[in-house]
Amino acid sequence: MTDILVIRLPEKADQSVHWIHYSVNEDLIKDYGKLNQVSELTELSALSLRSDIQVLLPGQQVSIQSCLLPKRAEKKIDQALPALLEDSVADNIERLHFVALEVVKERVTVAVIAHSYIQTCLDWLAHAGLQATRMIPDWLALPYQEGEITAVKLGNDWLFREGTYQGFTLEQECLPILYLVKAGQDQTRDSTLNQNIRSFSSPPEDSSFFWQAGAVIPALTVLARGCLSPNITLLSGPYRQNRTIRMPLLKGAAAVCMAILCFVILSVIEKGLIFHRLTQEIKKTQIKAEQAYQALFLKPQKVVNLKAQFNALTNQMKSQPKVPHLMDFLAQIAIGIANMRIQPRDMHWFALRYAREHHSLYLQIGVNHFSEFEQLRNGLSEKFTVEQGVLVQEKKRVNSTFTLKNKTVEANHLKVTK
Repeated sequence: MTDILVIRLPEKADQSVHWIHYSVNEDLIKDYGKLNQVSELTELSALSLRSDIQVLLPGQQVSIQSCLLPKRAEKKIDQALPALLEDSVADNIERLHFVALEVVKERVTVAVIAHSYIQTCLDWLAHAGLQATRMIPDWLALPYQEGEITAVKLGNDWLFREGTYQGFTLEQECLPILYLVKAGQDQTRDSTLNQNIRSFSSPPEDSSFFWQAGAVIPALTVLARGCLSPNITLLSGPYRQNRTIRMPLLKGAAAVCMAILCFVILSVIEKGLIFHRLTQEIKKTQIKAEQAYQALFLKPQKVVNLKAQFNALTNQMKSQPKVPHLMDFLAQIAIGIANMRIQPRDMHWFALRYAREHHSLYLQIGVNHFSEFEQLRNGLSEKFTVEQGVLVQEKKRVNSTFTLKNKTVEANHLKVTK
């Protein structure tokens, strides 16, 4: 590609059209000008015969949206975008044209434009015998570097670019809105409007301090140099133009393919490492859950299906009738033990069984010394009738049983029996 014809179309047919004829290889402006209205586009027909036509659309007509892309929709992005963005756009999705600009992991950046406007622009060009090679928002032709906002004035419009696919176009009269937004976001660190605006045009006379004036460059020159940088176009789907592929577009294809291949390989390796780490974490969590299950239900047998076994036990417990006085039993036992000198961590509980028909509680306990059983028996005797089993010493621990009957409940039971 040697020459390009950049045409910035207006919003309405009776508004002016800016254009520039630019030599890419020589970085030379061959001609430029402004047409009074769209009907005068025929004057550019001669230039279009030896140039690629790059069309810039007013930024007000293009909305940039973002959404998460489901894995099942990766191969059919264009078909999935309308449904994914239905709640994010104000108009009916049937009236809108969606173009995927960039896909990073699972997030896709999308340009949205009305079918009616893009078709109107194509009709304007076709009536003048022109066929666009590419079509992009006007602010996307501005140069951009990370951490800055660039701006240029074209006619009565100011074009701003604040990100790879972020920008907007404002009329001169609407600049006070920008100042209000800037003033309200001065304290926000993440706001892009906290950055100074590097302008290629003379800043407006009433501009505030955040304008950074540099060398003044004609707006059309700035746009002509930058319109080829983003390798995207709004002319996709039903608006795709049938043109012969030019050889310069194929240069560097091998390098691009190699870069994509390297990116895919690195992504696969990264996902493999993440999967391995998650697998190890799942195994550790499963072991902890099984240990908690065995401790809670006193089930030393192997856990085959934790969820199923847990649900079976809880359902079995739910089906049991309510047990009166049990909570009183347990509360009084806890109070009695708390008043003793025996530390809870020195006690080993092997079994706890409540006999509802006898109003008794059976405990199987292990402690470190014989004397501690004497303390337990004396302490529990204050509230319970205590029957102690045989003391058995196993290694460094002494085991025995207690059968407890609540004195108050037992007395009431005897009164009812009489």
